[in-house]
Amino acid sequence: MVEPIQWAFQGTAVEWLALVVMLGIFGAVMGVIFGAGWISHLAGRTLHRHARRPAALLAARRLTDDPWASSRTFAALLAALIIAGGAAAFRASFQLRAELEQEQNRLAGFGGDGSPDSFYLNTMDLVDLAVAVAVAIAATGLLVTLVEGIVSRRRTYAALVATGVPRATIGTSIAWQVLAPVVPAVLVALGVGYAIGRLLTGDLSPGARRSDVPLEQLALQGAGATAAVLAVVGLGVLFLRSNTALEELRAT
Repeated sequence: MVEPIQWAFQGTAVEWLALVVMLGIFGAVMGVIFGAGWISHLAGRTLHRHARRPAALLAARRLTDDPWASSRTFAALLAALIIAGGAAAFRASFQLRAELEQEQNRLAGFGGDGSPDSFYLNTMDLVDLAVAVAVAIAATGLLVTLVEGIVSRRRTYAALVATGVPRATIGTSIAWQVLAPVVPAVLVALGVGYAIGRLLTGDLSPGARRSDVPLEQLALQGAGATAAVLAVVGLGVLFLRSNTALEELRAT
């Protein structure tokens, strides 16, 4: 798809290909971020249909009432994961090129078994480190948003506790509310990022050897993001006890 566009605009004064690619990447990022609202609504409807426990039902109601909260909360995290998926595609491409160069050198008798030039692979290590830092920053923002939501609903939670709802049920509902949309959103973000990276790095010539899908790296990135969200939920629930005291029901 990229090569015909590049050929069509060859010789023009403006590099239209770069503009097209940047607009496409921006559109994909915005699509994933705003699509998180649809994922949240669908997750809420699914939980409401199949869940039997109070915590899941409470989370389902909150997800269907305000599905766009997820797109606001996970925006930075999903953007970082799109970049992570694209970086995985670039790493696989650089690894394949290094292996092909090593095979050609060995067939040409240039001493074969030495390690290939790892300049680009080392560069991707820096990109992966930057993505990890971005995920950590996004998780910190998620923690702030989660704690702010608990504090803003403290009187509602205190009323639930006063009527006999255990704090563990409220904490579990918060976990359901966060994790139900984030798990499919993480998969979509990684898939879109990898598709963009594969589009930009794929060899379009027929019969060319293509790099394998780096499932292990993508799984590691997705698991790391999900683990960060789990840690955030665990820390956020710690603020639940202090914000569900019965004193919160007193008129201010």
